[in-house]
Amino acid sequence: MLSDGQLRWDGDQVEARDATFARRFDTAARGWIDLPVSFPGQPVEVAARLLRAEREVPADYGFGGARHRAPSHAAFDALAAVYALEMPAWSGDALLDIDWAGDVAQLRVDGETVDDRFWDGTRWSVSLRDVGVQHDSTVTLHLLALSGESTVWLPPAAEARRRGTAAALLALDRVSLRERGEWMPVDTGR
Repeated sequence: MLSDGQLRWDGDQVEARDATFARRFDTAARGWIDLPVSFPGQPVEVAARLLRAEREVPADYGFGGARHRAPSHAAFDALAAVYALEMPAWSGDALLDIDWAGDVAQLRVDGETVDDRFWDGTRWSVSLRDVGVQHDSTVTLHLLALSGESTVWLPPAAEARRRGTAAALLALDRVSLRERGEWMPVDTGR
């Protein structure tokens, strides 16, 4: 099973929550089959106001053996583009969906880093409840560009996007908010 939401199952019953798609791998057909899912709410756009533009980044932040090291907190503070997220009203728990491109991102709530993510070409979803966002919280997004000279490995779709630009890659494509839904049954076709 593959989904952008949460999945749970017990025996033959499969349920999804917060999913806009679900797929089941069919071993006979050797491919993915789209499954119908019900998503109760529509995402609401979140305004992202640029507070500081990105600065030139190095090709890498050092190595630990053969692996790339993550940038330090000081590198984020010095080089990252910073966006203030103007959160719309929500009730209960909600997910912040971030579509972006670059190297590494941090989400900060009231100045504290509460989540981070290396870019792999997929959406980054964060539960507001899990990271402690309140209605009066200051939420900022810090994005480090991916140097055009970086040797970091990326999945094929992300690598194709990186190859599409000669300079450092940094984009904030969309930020949206969606309230968490209930667990819904998924017809797996079995």
